Amino acid sequence: MVAAAAEDTGKDLINGRGDAYCGLLSASYNIGLRRLNPYIPEYPIGDPEDIASMLADFIPIARTVLGVRNLKILSFGPRPFDFLTCHAPIQPLFDMGIEIMENSELDLLDLVQAKRETRKSNV
Repeated sequence: MVAAAAEDTGKDLINGRGDAYCGLLSASYNIGLRRLNPYIPEYPIGDPEDIASMLADFIPIARTVLGVRNLKILSFGPRPFDFLTCHAPIQPLFDMGIEIMENSELDLLDLVQAKRETRKSNV
């Protein structure tokens, strides 16, 4: 999350918050150079109490991001891994770092049968 707090001095630009706007502009330029994609609140400039409220609003977003980081989705269906056009709808998942393992129905059958064999051998 990117936001900027400012003290209202009334002596600089934009309602006493010019330094905060300048700092946020500089940070945004740096973020662009690094090709990052942070969360920026709708109104990212405020006094310290405003920013604390923004941080509290950001907690559910951060939890969601952490929850999907390193997530692995296992799916079964007739989608060959090397058939790129089938993967177009899942590109946003790849962009978030989610790994997707796709298997055929026969792979599922093999897994179920292997599990049955393991259970039989343990009895």
